[in-house]
Amino acid sequence: MDKVLILVGSKSDFKSLLDIELLLKASNIKYEIEVASCHRDLDKLYKLLCKIKKDEYRAIVAIANSVSNMPSIVASYLKDTETIVIGVGLDDKGMNGIDSLLSINTIPKGVPLVNTGVGKVGLYNAGVFVTKLFK
Repeated sequence: MDKVLILVGSKSDFKSLLDIELLLKASNIKYEIEVASCHRDLDKLYKLLCKIKKDEYRAIVAIANSVSNMPSIVASYLKDTETIVIGVGLDDKGMNGIDSLLSINTIPKGVPLVNTGVGKVGLYNAGVFVTKLFK
């Protein structure tokens, strides 16, 4: 459990990741980035989640764009593992991130999911949260 996964729904989300990547690199935290859409390719996301259960990431930063339910799906699937799931909404579409925030925070009881905010601030805060997990 010595690495972090950043999970995005689209390659176009990569442009948002600069700050969190810089923070993880500065803290010498190993990370990987995977693309899997819960709307366009749920089968790929499921296969990735099965692999994640075996690889034991310490944390996953799952990024929601618009009304993506990816953070909630990931947290639900991994709820019985030690992996921390952090949901971050992007604010580049729709309702300036409100839709992303609501899609992350409307989860059922018993599904552990941390939310660190929306957009650049949320991604940076997710990076800060992860660095604390590695201390």
